[in-house]
Parts: sequence; C-alpha cells; structure tokens
Amino acid sequence: MGNSPNKQRKLQIFKKIKVRTSSYWKDTVCLIISHWARNNGLYAISFQHITSILVMTIIQRYSKQDFCLEIAEKILSLNKLTTKQIKKYALQKPKHLQTFITKENILYLCDEIIPTLEKDEILLKLNLKKNTDQKLIIFGDIRGHLFSLFRHFHSIHQNDNDKQMNIMDKIHKYNDIHLFLGSYVSRGQYSIECICLLYCLKLMFPENIYLLRGFQETAPMARIYGFYDEFKRCYPKTESGQSQESGISLWKRMKETFNWMPFASLINNKWFAVHGGLSPEL
Repeated sequence: MGNSPNKQRKLQIFKKIKVRTSSYWKDTVCLIISHWARNNGLYAISFQHITSILVMTIIQRYSKQDFCLEIAEKILSLNKLTTKQIKKYALQKPKHLQTFITKENILYLCDEIIPTLEKDEILLKLNLKKNTDQKLIIFGDIRGHLFSLFRHFHSIHQNDNDKQMNIMDKIHKYNDIHLFLGSYVSRGQYSIECICLLYCLKLMFPENIYLLRGFQETAPMARIYGFYDEFKRCYPKTESGQSQESGISLWKRMKETFNWMPFASLINNKWFAVHGGLSPEL
C-alpha cells in the first residue's frame, strides 16, 4: 500500500535531514531495527528509512510537548487577569477563546489523549514511592470552574520559594501524583479551558496526572448541563453555516475521549477512590 500524501510529504522533508553517526552506532541500530522489522513482516527497510522514522518520532514527541506547553501556559495566564479583565473575557469569550484554543487544537488534543488514557487501567492502581516526600493530591468536582482549579494548583507547596511556580514546575520539582475524581465540565463557564488544560497536563505528565471519569463525563450529562452549549457558543455559526457543525463535531469528539477514562482508583492497596459510586451493572 502506498503512503498517504501527507506522509509522503513528511518523508520528503525528513529525507533532507542528514544524521551523522559513527559506524558502530549505525550498525547497531540497523541490526536492532532490522530484527524488529523482520519480526513484523517488514523485509525491505534501509538505514535511510530507519533514520527518517527515528527523526520523525523524536520531532513528533517534542512537538507534542511544545504544543501542550503552549496551550497550558495560555490557559494558566488567565489566572493573572484582574476581576475586571475576567468579566470582560467572560463576556467576549468566543472571540478570545478562538484565538488560543482553535478547532485544530482541540482535535489534536482529542487525537493524542485517547492513546494516553488507554494506557491507564479501568481500575487504577496507584502506589506512592516509599521513603520519599512524594504526595498524592486528590481533587474533586471541577465542573468548569477554572479559577477553582487555579486555586487548587496554587495551594500546593506554598512555601516562599514555590509561591510563584506554576503547576508544571511544581510537578517537575516534587513529582507529586494528582488524582482528579471527575466532573470536569458543565455548569461552570470555562469547561473547555478546564478540560483542555487537564488534557495538556496529562499528555506532558502521564505518570503524575490521572483523570477518573465522573458524572458529567457521560453523554446525557455533557449534553444538557452546558458543555454542549459552550461549544456551540464559542465556535458559532457563520454565514456559510459550517462553523455550527464544527462546534457540534468538536463536542462529539471531546465526548468520545471521556469513554477512555478510568472508573476508579486503588491507592496503595488500601484506599478506594471513585467519583460517586459504581453502576451495579459493572
């Protein structure tokens, strides 16, 4: 089967990249990947193709980190707004939101978060490292209240040196585990910002951020309590009529990601954490 036009274009770009390596490294990598290729039914693979695959993988990995960091920093910057500026942002939210969380951004987050969530078991088993200062921090319902989420992040490690640190710096420094018990969207005014921020953090720190599925992460609840309407309002209908479908399709795509969230967590084989009970059908 032939490569897609997009993949062909990427290959043409990365074939121009010259990777200088020692002959020993080159032979070793070729031997390892050739063995893997034969085991997977790929018998014709050159070092040039191997190099392209490696470079593409590295660039895609770092571009994902950079993308998530950029979106997360933009959302976290809202915490610096004054009360007057927050009111202005809320009144003109569709105009502002489309400038830093575009349709393409949301689709990209949805595509990337599903494989990451899929790696977490339905019943999460979290074990804190012994003889360390690592903490497990549990947070309940958010329901679109972005500034409550900011206060949660700010309350962690409030010593003098860490007051000005954002949540990403704190995770890097302390390696804490953050367990969220669900209900990230609906009711509040900032559901899109909340779920996008949490998805960015999950993609950047998959072993520190864990997202359980809550009451609002079901199709009926996500439809009637404001999350659906927020997508329609923030990505409104234009004269062509295409943006209205885009807003609804974005909501549907985001709703699909909720199906991959774990239901509950068992902490150190002692404590059971869940949003609010499990169905008797499970």
